[in-house]
Amino acid sequence: MMEFYSFAFLDSNNNVINIAVFDSPDPDIELLNSMKNQINAVDFKSCSIYGEASMGGLFIGHRFVEKQPYPSWVLNNETFVWESPIGNPVAPYSKWNEETLSWTPKVPIE
Repeated sequence: MMEFYSFAFLDSNNNVINIAVFDSPDPDIELLNSMKNQINAVDFKSCSIYGEASMGGLFIGHRFVEKQPYPSWVLNNETFVWESPIGNPVAPYSKWNEETLSWTPKVPIE
């Protein structure tokens, strides 16, 4: 089974703006720099060193963090996980409501 190696390209705010996948852990550095310049990125990071990157996510400290799911959610600086301003839902199968800043139970489909 072939292994693939990802490199995330970052903008000046450390947002992931592109991800390139290679079949080698050491792609040509000139190729990476050329790609960086073509998409106006300021840096690139190896996903095999800093964790899984996702489009729209962030590079904070020494790791990738998923994209902020809602404007009101804050990043826990210890776990690097986004958290709602009121904690986790009490009811199972709840959905976050950004307008009311509350959890709304989902109605099961029958």
